[in-house]
Amino acid sequence: MLYYVGRFFFLISTEIPLYFPQKRRYGSTVKQVVSELANFDFIYVMATLNVHAMFILPLVVMRIGLMVGN
Repeated sequence: MLYYVGRFFFLISTEIPLYFPQKRRYGSTVKQVVSELANFDFIYVMATLNVHAMFILPLVVMRIGLMVGN
C-alpha cells in the first residue's frame, strides 16, 4: 500500500501526461499539465509569503482523496 501511495503522490504528475498522448487525448494532456503547474506555482507563491501551511494541507488532502476515489 505504501508503494501505491508514494507512486500516486509523487509520480502522478508525470504518469498522466505520458498516458494521455497514448490514447490520443492531447487536449487532456495540455489541461493536466497546465493545471498541475498552476497548482504548484500557487503553492510556491504562497510559501514565499509565509502562508504555506494553509495551502499545503489542502494539496495533501486532495491527493489522498484522489487516491481513495481511485
